Amino acid sequence: NIIAMVVSFFSIILSSKRGIFVAILLAFVIIYLCRFHDINSVFFLLVIICIVIICLIIFYNQNEYVFSFINRFMTEDVTNGRSGIFTNILQLFNQKNIFFGNGTAASYLYYSEGVHNIYLQILYDHGYFGFIFFIIWFITNYILCLKSKAMFPLFLESVFLIYGMSGNPLYSNMFMFVYVSSIAY
Repeated sequence: NIIAMVVSFFSIILSSKRGIFVAILLAFVIIYLCRFHDINSVFFLLVIICIVIICLIIFYNQNEYVFSFINRFMTEDVTNGRSGIFTNILQLFNQKNIFFGNGTAASYLYYSEGVHNIYLQILYDHGYFGFIFFIIWFITNYILCLKSKAMFPLFLESVFLIYGMSGNPLYSNMFMFVYVSSIAY
């Protein structure tokens, strides 16, 4: 399992996708803290995080992929222009039909690659009513995953919901398949 995790993290670093990397790290922390509650487990988690940081620092100057990946976190605009998209879509939302939205995929008329935030995209496309429906859907499924104590679906659900803050997993067939599979588990 640890070898698969290391290979997965290195693969994500090779892709230079910061959002999914952060989402997976946070999901692992959530899963770990849900499963282990004692102080020794929390200390172990902190040690693992420190080891990962030390490895990234060591490889920073020795591996061009790690170098370019870490440098993507150190730019002047760490959001890569997304903060401007978020502000703009909220301004457009406030000018249109705020209760029922502008229709499915209407945001793609302004941004061909989507809004890079499923929550803002749902709000713009479906308005307050659709947004509330989706939030209830997400929360209900997350609570069901927590109650079932099935760690893998909880992990996938966490990755999906966290990555949704900087990506479009709801509008991607690949991510949506993984999400639906996780809640069906």
